[in-house]
Formats: sequence, structure tokens, C-alpha cells
Amino acid sequence: MQRRWLHPLDQFPGIPWETYCPIRDFAHYAGQRVITCGLIITDRSHHQVNGEQMKFITFCDHAGIIEREIFATTYLHFGLATV
Repeated sequence: MQRRWLHPLDQFPGIPWETYCPIRDFAHYAGQRVITCGLIITDRSHHQVNGEQMKFITFCDHAGIIEREIFATTYLHFGLATV
């Protein structure tokens, strides 16, 4: 019997994945804002040179994995969504 491994995001069958930008397509939208959905694998807080808080996150979806920075201004507005 072959065992089928599930992705951790398979636990959320009600999420309309087709409405979000998958990680594999990020390169097509360089410099633009995209809406995505996935799982934060790791995060670490950091302070910019000016002392403002920012965060680095490693994020995955069904299509891939990526590390991104959330700079202070964006972190101020959306940081709570990364908890």
C-alpha cells in the first residue's frame, strides 16, 4: 500500500486557493502587490537601522516556499496578520 502524504494546507479544504497568487507566480508580478495565502513556517523579528521593527518570514503554499522581508511600514499595517 502506497502512503499518500498530505500538505499541511490540505487541512483547510474550504480555502478558495484559485483566488490567491501562488508562490510560483510571484516573479510575474515583480514590484506589484499580490494577495497570497499559505503557511508561515518560520519568522524572526528584526530592527531596521533606524530602530523600527520589521520581520523576516519563510512562507509556503502548495506551489513552493519563499523567504520575504516585511519592512517597518508594511509591518506596522500587516504585522498582526503574520502571527
